[in-house]
Amino acid sequence: MKILKTVFPIFFCLFYAAFALGNDSISAPKIVLFPFQKATISSFVNSYILKYNFKEGQVFKKGDVIIELQDIIFKEGYAQELAEFNKQKALLEFSKSEYSENKELFDKEALSQQELKKSKMDYDFAKAGYNNAKANLVIANYRLTECIIKAPYDGRIVQKMVYEFEYVNNGIPIVKIINDTKLLAVMHISSDDIKNFKVGQNVTFFIDEADRNVIGQVYELGGEVDSISRTYEIKALIDNKDRKLLAGMSGHYVVTN
Repeated sequence: MKILKTVFPIFFCLFYAAFALGNDSISAPKIVLFPFQKATISSFVNSYILKYNFKEGQVFKKGDVIIELQDIIFKEGYAQELAEFNKQKALLEFSKSEYSENKELFDKEALSQQELKKSKMDYDFAKAGYNNAKANLVIANYRLTECIIKAPYDGRIVQKMVYEFEYVNNGIPIVKIINDTKLLAVMHISSDDIKNFKVGQNVTFFIDEADRNVIGQVYELGGEVDSISRTYEIKALIDNKDRKLLAGMSGHYVVTN
């Protein structure tokens, strides 16, 4: 009996310590880092990939040319549409001038009404031709400019889905990019802890791969509690301009008093 009385308190202490450690793990939820922005870039024209200007993982700036598509056909198409536009513009100016002169002659009773109507009809046709040529020129210019694919934001390439000299059709995904100058730390907390978080609040995380703490700000709060796990999603924004952290890294929330 004396042995039992001695062992039981020791067992109870060990059990309590294990339970306390378990509670700490519950109060420090795991987090995963995601890029602030990500996109799959597609081609808007049918062409060959002429050149990638950045390798996978290489950093680029907003406005940098990421991909160059073969544009010879589109340059020729633009030149043809430009010539047609200039032609229709000249016809419009001529028919407008002629119609204006004919109106003056008609007012002086030096021109028949039938001839004035024909002049007006020629002017209307010229306007329609000009507007059509103008629209075609805009389309040709758009197709030409789409042969140069620029970065919509600072970031890096994470996956090339089509390679140089391969043919791509309109709408086919070419490359995946991310903006990792900021990262989103995503975690799921117990629904009981919702009251402890608000947008803009500073939060601290320990990143396993970097072996250090980082500070972020609560960016988004989930719209609902998961009915099965009874957890609530929180996203915190972490500044990563030095790019020492990578999307996909993980860690845990650091509870502070």
